[in-house]
Amino acid sequence: AWQHAPRLAVVGPAKRCGKSRLLDVVTETVHSPLITVNASPAAIFRSITDDDPPTFLVDEADTLFGTAKAAERNEDLRGLLNAGHQRNRPTLRVTGPEHTPVAFPTFAMAALAGIGDLPDTIMDRSVVIRMRRR
Repeated sequence: AWQHAPRLAVVGPAKRCGKSRLLDVVTETVHSPLITVNASPAAIFRSITDDDPPTFLVDEADTLFGTAKAAERNEDLRGLLNAGHQRNRPTLRVTGPEHTPVAFPTFAMAALAGIGDLPDTIMDRSVVIRMRRR
């Protein structure tokens, strides 16, 4: 089994470079694809299971991390994507009326597409494809 899940970062300098189209192609080639735009961290980590995690395909990633304000709002998502790069890095949440702490797995393959670079910590864990407009 894989111990690390390198991210695929599909980035381009502007719209109409083919980023979303490439993500569509990737969707057809990966195990258990789950394509999303602007999903919450809770929706992401609750979609992950230890026995059969999906492959997350995040389009329009620049809307999540492209500005300082957006990046600040999505720190939890960035942390989740960073932690999910390696096995055995669960996130803890309290659930139910008893507020019982529950560990949720974070390990999953992921591809992100957007305009401009992603946060440094995600880029560091990524195979980067730089698209250009023809």
